[in-house]
Amino acid sequence: MKTKIKNRNKNKNRNTRKLFLEMNRCQKVILRCFIAQLEGVDGHAVYLAIDRNKEIELTVVSLHSTVIKAWSVAVAARKILENSSYSYKHSNEVILKTFVAALVADYFDYSSDSVLNEIEVPSKWKTFSTKSKHPDFANGVFVIGTSATEILMLEEEPKKLILANTYLMSAYIADFMNQNQLDSLLMADINRLVHEAQRAFSSTKHQIFCSLTASELFKWAYR
Repeated sequence: MKTKIKNRNKNKNRNTRKLFLEMNRCQKVILRCFIAQLEGVDGHAVYLAIDRNKEIELTVVSLHSTVIKAWSVAVAARKILENSSYSYKHSNEVILKTFVAALVADYFDYSSDSVLNEIEVPSKWKTFSTKSKHPDFANGVFVIGTSATEILMLEEEPKKLILANTYLMSAYIADFMNQNQLDSLLMADINRLVHEAQRAFSSTKHQIFCSLTASELFKWAYR
């Protein structure tokens, strides 16, 4: 009698494991593509995020000297992802290799499976970010600076920070300053750049805030 119960338990365990594996084969891996700074490197990185039930692997698939170039690659990458489907039976290595091959074929028009690098010269102005409890910066606050402590201020009001609600907006301003070798910005420049960013980066709402001092921001920001 005990042997029969033991055998039934073994069979039950096998069936449970088989069902779990079948579910994993059918469960979809979530893929996302986004643009962010690559720490310690000039330029704007296009990342592929492979998400297996909140276990996320990030890979830089290309690196660019301007955020506009990075954006064009990200748009092409997202179109590829919209037409792709991967389940848990596909390894991250296979997913990455397939994705990069499709991106190279569709966008870059040459054969390579390495990271695509378009960095030309070192840039003076970069984008830095921190998390924030401020209601206008729910997804974090982005600033422009030559370092994390040397932050760009508004020329008309040298104590006020130039804060952006998206990486793309902050990076767009930093690129403009680098390309034109500027050391400061007027509010008129910022207003124009915001409108340009709205047109360039799809329907994402990009905003600039020039109302906080460094000490006021510190009260809201956290790492």
